[in-house]
Amino acid sequence: MDRAQSLEQLETLAETPEAIPKLHALVFDLAIRGRLLPQNQSDEPASSLLEKIRKQKRTAENNSPKTSPHRGEGGRVDALV
Repeated sequence: MDRAQSLEQLETLAETPEAIPKLHALVFDLAIRGRLLPQNQSDEPASSLLEKIRKQKRTAENNSPKTSPHRGEGGRVDALV
């Protein structure tokens, strides 16, 4: 569906209140497909960003203190395993 068709459907849907769920679905579909705004070709793909987040999480987990409970003191659960 191109932009002109999308706008034509939008105008038709906007005329009837019972069509609001369809209008919501149309806007959601356009957003998922990246058709609401111009796309920046220099942006990183989502997969790259997710991998960076995974690495940061692993680093944070590896650098966190792992204390063991002693005489009723609290500690991390994963330290017990």
